[in-house]
Amino acid sequence: MIKRLLLLALFPLLFVVFLCPEAKSQPISFESTLELAKSGDPDAQYTVGEMYGYGVFVPQDIDEAIKWFKMAAVQGQPEAQFQLAVAYEGGDHLPLDIAESHRLYLLSAEQGHMEAQNNLANQYYSGSWVVEQNIDEAIKFILADPAI
Repeated sequence: MIKRLLLLALFPLLFVVFLCPEAKSQPISFESTLELAKSGDPDAQYTVGEMYGYGVFVPQDIDEAIKWFKMAAVQGQPEAQFQLAVAYEGGDHLPLDIAESHRLYLLSAEQGHMEAQNNLANQYYSGSWVVEQNIDEAIKFILADPAI
């Protein structure tokens, strides 16, 4: 029980240290990350989205998180593309849009995002969503995953 409480108390710090790219080179704060995000840094935009999404250093605001994810995704940030793909896939805080979800999974997977590659492999294997069953494409994305 004490370990859980300690983990919950330390979550904001752990979040920033492990998920924020600029945390490795300088002390991090919401304000400094937001400043970088506003200047157009896609990794900072993604991180601000995560901070809003999880309520780290700011009140949780999913709509604000999605706004920042979209800005980062347009600039090619693969984790932001993946997060938006998941949201469009489930109709979670965004309108259900399977075609857009598939497009974003592809963009993210092309940059080596393993979860996107896995989701695409599943789509092609089952032939669900907006793609016809294509075992060769499924195998391509399975083999692209370095964890295998």
